[in-house]
Amino acid sequence: MAPDTQWRERTALARQRSSLALIVIAALLLTHTMEWLGVSAALLVAAAGLGARSERAIAGATVLAAILAAVVVAT
Repeated sequence: MAPDTQWRERTALARQRSSLALIVIAALLLTHTMEWLGVSAALLVAAAGLGARSERAIAGATVLAAILAAVVVAT
């Protein structure tokens, strides 16, 4: 396989894994807090994770997930 093809495959796999991780985080937020804050946080994380198309967007969604999880746990 050409190096360019390997890079594309690794990038696609990394994006799939990060999207799956963000969906799992959203599901955990949703199931552990049934208040409006938890539900809103879960929906935001899921939307950001599924809408991410670049590495920067994935990183931003991850930061968003971490901040929202901290807010939900702190309240």
